[in-house]
Amino acid sequence: MNTKRSLFLLALSIFILGLNTLAQDDSRIKVISGNSFNTDIKKGVVVVDFYADWCRPCKMLTPLLEKIAFEEEGKFTIAKLDVDKYPEISSEYGIRGIPCLIVFKDGVEVDRIVGLQTKENIIAIVNKHL
Repeated sequence: MNTKRSLFLLALSIFILGLNTLAQDDSRIKVISGNSFNTDIKKGVVVVDFYADWCRPCKMLTPLLEKIAFEEEGKFTIAKLDVDKYPEISSEYGIRGIPCLIVFKDGVEVDRIVGLQTKENIIAIVNKHL
């Protein structure tokens, strides 16, 4: 009986781990680097989330951005840039508080959202530039 329970818990753990891995691999948010930044924002409407791993509001924003990326797929791109890894880009764009979403259209900044926002507010701001 104890062995069956242990096997069941092990199987359940593996199943849950697999679901989490699939969810992470299925991300519609593009992680960009300093080397690819200018190329990644060059075409279309791109929302770049300037974030840091230690930032709680940034962590709270990520699932919301995932949901937006899923629901609005094909309309615009959502990307993330780690401000700790690429401070030169953060400085270039005057990032003083995070999370900071910058909306780019064909490589030009057209809007900026600082702080945690609602899904509806983010979509409304981005839709102005589509």
